[in-house]
Formats: sequence, C-alpha cells, structure tokens
Amino acid sequence: MEIFANKTSEANFENYIRSSFVDQFVRSSRFKLADAKETADAVLRGSIDGIYSSPLSYRATNLAAEERLTVSMHVVFEDRLSGKAIWTGENAQGIGDYMVDAANPTVTQTNRRNALTKLASDAAEKTYRLMMSGF
Repeated sequence: MEIFANKTSEANFENYIRSSFVDQFVRSSRFKLADAKETADAVLRGSIDGIYSSPLSYRATNLAAEERLTVSMHVVFEDRLSGKAIWTGENAQGIGDYMVDAANPTVTQTNRRNALTKLASDAAEKTYRLMMSGF
C-alpha cells in the first residue's frame, strides 16, 4: 500500500487514511499484506483531494454548534506488474460530525481530531466494501 497524497491542509491526515485501509485489509483477511511493494500482487494508492467543513447545526447566537467534515478521495487498486486498475473510486467520500464548544477551543480541536480519526476509518471501510463488491 502506497502513501496517499494529501492535497489538503490537514497535516498527517494521509496517515489516518493509510492506517484505516491497512486495518480493513487485515480485518477482512481476504488479502495478505505484503512486506514490500516489490512482493505485492496488487497495490492500493490514492489521493485525498479535499476535506470540507460546514456547519451542521447552530446555537441561538448563530454560531455553529456542530460541524460536518466531508473528505473526498481518489482511490485506485491496481495490479502491481501491469499497472492496470482492478478498481477505481473516482470520488470516494466519507463524512464525520463533531460538536463545537465555543467556550473552549481546545475541546473543539479534540472533537475535530476524533472526528477526523473516525472519518478516516469510516471512509476506508466504505471504500473497501465498494472495492470488494466486484470480487
């Protein structure tokens, strides 16, 4: 599995995505992870094209009470030797929500970070299921 290209301003999010995909492959036991790319039959690669944030609900003061994060990715599962795509997800997406604590930005940041972790896991699971539906 290659490192995903992170085209967003969210530092290290590619590591969350990669770890989440590794977890999906390990859990399913449908494929065995290779020790090195050179010994693999297939390679998963992709890019994280965007992470968008939008208010989900508001307080009486018109400040956001809850935010929704949406990730957009391009994912390719390909034969390593030929480079031929086995499966392509042009616009793989995931969604995660978190509470905004206007009085405590540290809590909001923790909530956001937890939402990003869950978002990565959910997006990898959803994408993996779509990918495996053709097998």
